[in-house]
Amino acid sequence: MIGDEPDDGLTGLLEGAARSASAGDSAASHAASLGQERLWEWPRTVTWMETLAGRLASAAESGRSGQAVSLPVWGVLPRNLFFMLLVLAHGFRRTLPPY
Repeated sequence: MIGDEPDDGLTGLLEGAARSASAGDSAASHAASLGQERLWEWPRTVTWMETLAGRLASAAESGRSGQAVSLPVWGVLPRNLFFMLLVLAHGFRRTLPPY
């Protein structure tokens, strides 16, 4: 069932940073222990993720939704277009012989 499985990757990093932030630990040190040096999620930076984790932790404690963390459109749009072209190229390539 969805939601019953343990999360990994970006979600795990955010949840760990949120727990660390709410526990008073340094979110940056917890993120480093989860493999921050291997994280490549441009245009989302580690600082952006720590900000998001802090807002998630404060929203979880207060029970109210907070303000969304913004992302630069100039970074998200080209990234998404690149991946869309990559997926379409892969799909069209699979229609060509040999099957």
